[in-house]
This record gives sequence, C-alpha cells and structure tokens, in this order.
Amino acid sequence: MKRSLYQALGNLYGIIPVEKVRELFRTGVDDCPDAMRYRNLVVNPQIPHDEIAVLEKQQEQHPWYRPGLERLALYADPLYYDETPESKGFQQYLRGRFSLTRSRSRYCLGVFSGYIRRAKGVDDLEEIFDSLEFPTISQIEMQTMLSFYIPFYNHSRMWANRGFSPKEIREMRFLP
Repeated sequence: MKRSLYQALGNLYGIIPVEKVRELFRTGVDDCPDAMRYRNLVVNPQIPHDEIAVLEKQQEQHPWYRPGLERLALYADPLYYDETPESKGFQQYLRGRFSLTRSRSRYCLGVFSGYIRRAKGVDDLEEIFDSLEFPTISQIEMQTMLSFYIPFYNHSRMWANRGFSPKEIREMRFLP
C-alpha cells in the first residue's frame, strides 16, 4: 500500500487496527510511516497517544465505513471533504458572506471538515474562525451561519464514527 493511502486511512478513521486494514483493504502495513504506527494501529499523527484509547472507545459501537481504494485515496488530502448538497450550500454561504474566492472557500470548507472529523463541535467555531482569520460576526449572523454549518456537519465523515457521517449513523440505527 502506498504511503499516501496510510495518510488517507489516518485522515478518514483517525485510528484503525492493522488487522482491520488487512480485512478491509487486503493489505498489511509494511510500508506504513513510523509516525503513523502505534501498538498495532495506524494512527493519524495529530492524535496524542493519551487520546487514542478514548477514540477507540468512541469507535467501538460503530461499523467500519469502507470506501473503494480510489475513494479512500482522496482522503490522503487532509482538507478533503465529500461534495454534497450540504457542502455546496455551506461553500456558497461562505463565498457570499466573506467575499471568498472559490478556491479559498474550498480551503475553508476543508478546514471546517478537519475539525468536524476530529469531533470538534459548535463550541470550537471561534477557534476555526480565528484560524481562518474570519472577522467576528454578530449573534444573528452566527445563527445564519449555523443553518449552513449544521447540515454540513451532519454529512461529514468522523473519526468517532469510524468514517461514517452522523446522518449515516442515524439512518443505520433506525433501519428495521
């Protein structure tokens, strides 16, 4: 497996046991970068070792999302997010509200997606805004922004959900 696919595994799942990599993708971790190995796990380098057990516990209750190898490869880019009607609506809002170019709004959505993937929530929006150097917005504007952000959040893949979005997890729980 190429190095970038390990980066994709780390970006999509946060952590994934080596046995699961073998099972889902029929490959081992012989060429996995040392920075991404911990115990018998492939781990996103952003996760401190003392938080790995917490993420493992969160993931326990969920099945593994399994994209094809081509789709998985897209996650090698830490700013990748799935193109959905919700992501397009959020991108249009950001472009209009903050006068962003298309490429800058796509970058911003990637940053938002990265925070969501790591289970950062609405409480972290100020941190995201600061990192993107967005101007302070009023409470009313924040409510409008949330009307785009929350659907984007619900359709974003998360480490705690083993790569599934909150919407997909809800749908799985309510299937007969």
